[in-house]
Amino acid sequence: NTMTGGPKTHQPQDEASFISKIFIWWIFPLLWKGFRNPLNHEDLYPIREVDKSGQRTNLLEEKWCEEILSERSLGREPKLWRAILKYYTLQEYLFFVPLVVASLLGDNIVCFATINLLRQLTNFYDNESHGEYFVYIYGIAIGCLMKLIGQNYMYFHGNVLGVRARAAILGLLYRK
Repeated sequence: NTMTGGPKTHQPQDEASFISKIFIWWIFPLLWKGFRNPLNHEDLYPIREVDKSGQRTNLLEEKWCEEILSERSLGREPKLWRAILKYYTLQEYLFFVPLVVASLLGDNIVCFATINLLRQLTNFYDNESHGEYFVYIYGIAIGCLMKLIGQNYMYFHGNVLGVRARAAILGLLYRK
């Protein structure tokens, strides 16, 4: 129970709102507690089932066995990277790809709007209408926001996927 300081029984990420997940606010109570006092094992959240190394290793082992059978039937060497690509679920791909797109799109919007704003500013005295400036300024702001949200969560989720894969690969190596 979290109120009495006992062991945690749930993951706040699972119960967090959409906004909290986007800005990763659900982790701030733990960070604040760690800032004020050193963290103990009891302060940490339990490992979710989807993140447990045994489950991840079993999934990778299944994909690796499929890769071995598939490639050997074709007379080729199996490749671990192909098994790892199959190891990630559709949900993980569908969640990660839009984050990458938002980050890249935000970056492109910022570059485009900044270049055009600077070009317009060089003609500041020649131009009667200054309304275009606001379009580019809003474009920069929206692009920065998209980039911020996309990159923050992309890096977080990318690291989570990397840790899952690392645990699965190490588990697979120790089984062999």
